[in-house]
Order: sequence, then C-alpha cells, then structure tokens
Amino acid sequence: AAVHGLTGAAAIQAVSNATAFEHEFTYYSDIGGSCAEDIVAKNPAEALLGDGGLVEQLGGEVLRDNFDVYWTRNIGTDRGVSIAYRKNMTGMEVEIDTSNVVTRIIPVGYDKEGNEILLDQIYVDSPLIGDYATPCIDRIEYRDVKIGDTYKDTAAVKAELLKLAQAEFETGIDRPSVNASVSYVDLKNTTIGKDFEHYTNVYLGDTVHLRHED
Repeated sequence: AAVHGLTGAAAIQAVSNATAFEHEFTYYSDIGGSCAEDIVAKNPAEALLGDGGLVEQLGGEVLRDNFDVYWTRNIGTDRGVSIAYRKNMTGMEVEIDTSNVVTRIIPVGYDKEGNEILLDQIYVDSPLIGDYATPCIDRIEYRDVKIGDTYKDTAAVKAELLKLAQAEFETGIDRPSVNASVSYVDLKNTTIGKDFEHYTNVYLGDTVHLRHED
C-alpha cells in the first residue's frame, strides 16, 4: 500500500483497501502524523504491527474487537489504579528479559565517501551502566548521519551521533523488558474499598501501577 506521507488514519484505510482479497474487518483510527515509508508485501496484521509497520512508524495502541480494529493514541487511560504486594495482590508471575539490554553504545556516522566517523571517546554510556555487572555494548550505525547538506562537517556528525545515542537510552534501551501476570482482589468488592469504587475500576487498555518488594 502506498502510505508514504499519509496520516495514520488515512494509511490504515489504504492498507485495508489494498488487500489481495475482500475482508470483513473495519478499521478506525485517529492517528495523525505522516508515514515515512510505504507498506509492501505484508498482510494487514504485519502492516499494522510488524517491523516497519504503521504502529512502529507513528506509535499508538491497537485494540481488536471481533472484526472491528481500533488504532488510537491510547486505548485506555491512567485512572491511578495500583496493585501492590500486601495490599490487593494475590499472585504474580514475572518474566525479566535482559537479552536486548544495551548500556554502552558505539554510534557510527559517515563522511562523504562512506568512511565511518566515530566519537572521540568511541562510547556513550547509559546512566544505568553501573546497575549491571558488565557493560552491554552495541554498535549502532546511523546511515543518514553523514557529511553533506544536513551535517556540514565531522564535528556536526559527531554532535548528532552523541545526541542520537543519548536518545536511545531515553527510550529505555538500557532497561530489561518485564512481563507480569498479576492476580489481585478488586478492593471495591471488600469492606475497605466499598467507598472507593471510582479508584479501583480497571478497563481494557488502562495503565495499572504495579508495586512489589522484589
């Protein structure tokens, strides 16, 4: 589907209309922005959620309700609901994956001839690097950061490399991914929570704050 330059709402309709055969799904979206690249040879699920897909390009969250698919900035909201050990939690299973954690980046840019440009100090370290036994090092090549119209000289390339590497850490690349499956008691069904129903309701897509001693 040709979606380059389209808003998210227009792009998802373009994907829906470009399928190889008719389908029963209806797509709803309020996502704006501008798609950076077209969607080529992907099924609708991959076009929306896969690598280089619409969500990766423009963000947002997706909810499927039978044949209705909603892609919006936030499916739920943060109602301030918390689940905590010794408060209302009855069970929890946690999976912590550190395999993709990066705490030290080697950012790479290029000159006009395609030769690599590195920072003088080579590395950019995460503020959390001391939380791990050893540095987790990754080399990231920024192909668009090269001497030319946008970056006039080596100094400009290095300044951008430093900025981009620091931005990687702001996205959480230096933190493990955590998946938690939690069982809890809804406080509004208990004596202590009967007057606080407004603060305990949870709906699909909501943000919930989870606290545990570990």
